[in-house]
Amino acid sequence: MPNLAVNAGPGTGKTYSATSIPKYLRATNKEAFLSNHPNTEEQRAIWEWVEQNIKIEKIPTFLYAAYNADMVPEVQPMVPPFKQPYGVDVRTIHGAGYKILNSKYGYLKINQNRGTHIVEKITGKNFFQMKDRFQWLSSLRFIEKLKDECLPPTPENFQAMKDKYDGLANMIIHSDSVAQCTEIIKMMGTIDRSIGIEYIDQVWLAMFLCKKPIYDIGIIDEAQDLSPARLLLVQRMCANLIFVGDPDQAINAFAGADPHAFDKIRSICHAELPLKVSFRNPPNIVEKANNLMLKRIIPDKKKRVLLKGVKTEKGEEKQITYNTLLKELPDTLSSALIICRYNAPLISCALKLFKEKIPCTILGKSLVTELKNMVNGRKASTLAELDHKLDAYEEFSCKAVPAHIQEVIKDKITCIRQVMSVCEEVDDIPEMLKTMFTPSKDEQHIQLCTGHKSKGKERENVFILFPPIESKHARTDEQRQQEQNLHYVMITRTKKNLYWIHPA
Repeated sequence: MPNLAVNAGPGTGKTYSATSIPKYLRATNKEAFLSNHPNTEEQRAIWEWVEQNIKIEKIPTFLYAAYNADMVPEVQPMVPPFKQPYGVDVRTIHGAGYKILNSKYGYLKINQNRGTHIVEKITGKNFFQMKDRFQWLSSLRFIEKLKDECLPPTPENFQAMKDKYDGLANMIIHSDSVAQCTEIIKMMGTIDRSIGIEYIDQVWLAMFLCKKPIYDIGIIDEAQDLSPARLLLVQRMCANLIFVGDPDQAINAFAGADPHAFDKIRSICHAELPLKVSFRNPPNIVEKANNLMLKRIIPDKKKRVLLKGVKTEKGEEKQITYNTLLKELPDTLSSALIICRYNAPLISCALKLFKEKIPCTILGKSLVTELKNMVNGRKASTLAELDHKLDAYEEFSCKAVPAHIQEVIKDKITCIRQVMSVCEEVDDIPEMLKTMFTPSKDEQHIQLCTGHKSKGKERENVFILFPPIESKHARTDEQRQQEQNLHYVMITRTKKNLYWIHPA
């Protein structure tokens, strides 16, 4: 069946364009619809292509696959409600996969310890009393990534995963890795409701259960960051697919996304349409973004469509010092976004803002969990002991892993030390993290986030903390392209002004 790729640049109204597709198809008077719904030539072309090429006699059912759970409640009011057998079902891809599992098995709890239960079945031993449990634990961690990447357990794939994911830095590839993973994966294909499933199983297991499409049309947001498993699942769930994404904003390979996802999408699509009229960026930022992507590290396989801005007034772009930033921020509370390539400088900045009584919050719930686990795993009773154990942890974790993985590990350890500097006891650290990463009840507050968390955000004033953006430790062309894409994402968050913050 016909599939469409929409190459949607930053600030081009992709959510509005995508959520208008079901409404346009249901409109009996298209001219009246276009009169009542603001649109560009590019948006009309998308809506008309879908109507002309996806022929469905009945009212179609839609899956709108939101990029993350936070987007689901934002999108739901923008589309016709889902009521069988028509409407738009708004879910994450994981949520859509869980729906498939739920229809067959009923309620299934998410249990990240599912693997240890399976190991206990295989060995007949208590997992935490096994002398070789770290080998089994390593196998379980590799399996999580192999599932998302749709890869078999081989020594080559283990090494590729270890080089890609910082969470595998401490895991070992041993002589029984292949045999253990093969046996565990086989048993994971059977569901035990008393144990539940892992988070990735919502996608991985649903791939095998979904034998025929359950939606007429799937609209897949942020399609450039699909993992192989998620791409395969949406192909099985939906008879027709509309992929909305931007290859220039592919930045999540570190989290399982396929860096070549958009090229694979193109190979299964019958057409590609642009969405490149930017309503967000001033003309100088549009030019800056276009120039950056004209120098792509991995050349385009197709002719490039550049951003076109509708704004005529240039925004301010200048370099300022860190001290100047702290002085100017109180006047731009609700319109400011501070972005950094790394986490530790954001935490340092937030601590300074707290000291100045400037309300702020850091975006990144998953980082809080990682940092808490890192602290708890050290089993330290004092801050001095924690500091010593963090040194040992860093030395051990950074052995025999690529420089870009070392960089991530060291950044997280520095985050902990930044928080330790304002704590009196180890037990104070979780509460301090909660304070820093919990959104302020006061709407007037500054947001801080990493470049990876900034996607989808926009503010009048964007402050980029401690450039350069691109990591010097990226080794392969794919890694360097992802870093360049991150640069592109970060500078295109601004609606007006862009400031580069350097140390005083």
